[in-house]
Amino acid sequence: MRPVFLQDGNEVSFDRARVVVFPVPYEGTVSYGGGTARGPAAIIEASTQIESFNERMISVPSTCGIWTEAPLEIPDASTEQVVRRVAERFGDLMDAGKWVVMLGGEHSITPGGVAAAAARRIRSVASTRRTTTGGRSPPTPGSTTARQIAPSGISGASDASR
Repeated sequence: MRPVFLQDGNEVSFDRARVVVFPVPYEGTVSYGGGTARGPAAIIEASTQIESFNERMISVPSTCGIWTEAPLEIPDASTEQVVRRVAERFGDLMDAGKWVVMLGGEHSITPGGVAAAAARRIRSVASTRRTTTGGRSPPTPGSTTARQIAPSGISGASDASR
């Protein structure tokens, strides 16, 4: 049986899911100790112990529809290649309309998720501004942030801002 986040019986098919748990078991840049590649699996396993009813919201948040992806396969590759693979899959999930929760063990996977989200946010803000204001309004907070990210060299972000 494949590991499922929460395992509370509320997991839905990928097509019906609004949220995707995206495990990335990468361990390539740790400087002390090891085991970060086991982080996503450990989080998924521990998630079965989480109380599924939220008293403050008076609901069961997992009923929004959660799908747990199979862990991203990471062959022997450089960190840059792993970041590109993360960005590609993260972006595919976002393009499918999913809210992505990436689980990893080390910070070097983060730029892949940020690049995917930034590229889509830049396109979204640029598209909205052009269609609603003719592109003549002052920048919104989101578009300013996106424009600050784009020149930083995050793969894919600068292309989307054009």
